[in-house]
Amino acid sequence: MFEILLAVVFFGVWASYTDLRYGKIKNYCTLLLLITAVFLNIYFTRAFVDYAAASVVNVAAAMLAGFLLWFAGMWSAADAKLFIAFAFLLPVSIYSQEFSHFPSMALLVNSFVPIFFIEAGFRGQSQCRAFRGSANIGSRVIGRQHRSRVIAVRD
Repeated sequence: MFEILLAVVFFGVWASYTDLRYGKIKNYCTLLLLITAVFLNIYFTRAFVDYAAASVVNVAAAMLAGFLLWFAGMWSAADAKLFIAFAFLLPVSIYSQEFSHFPSMALLVNSFVPIFFIEAGFRGQSQCRAFRGSANIGSRVIGRQHRSRVIAVRD
């Protein structure tokens, strides 16, 4: 389990640093996290071997949740990919009792909900990206140009 904690801290600090410094999370950071997660969960925790079906359901649910949050405009694509990679990293075996179908829900709730309230508190409800993004779900389907005009009119 120490290896998992070390990977969470290392990749979490790396992704946070590049996101704050450059405004981007590079794909190779997420890819290395994904490769590390698969390696650790096969050879150290054996979660992908012993709990293969639960691991597949967990990762599929994380992909769906990450895509929906990106599509709603609440997350960037990099945040969604990073969430999916961290869902790969956390072994399903430690969550087998608490969350039977979607163990990464703990990761989602413990990271997304507090940030949502912090952002809403600092910017006010009308300026929060999550509220603004949920009003523009339909405009994303039409295209980015239309969406940018809608935001520019509000600002």
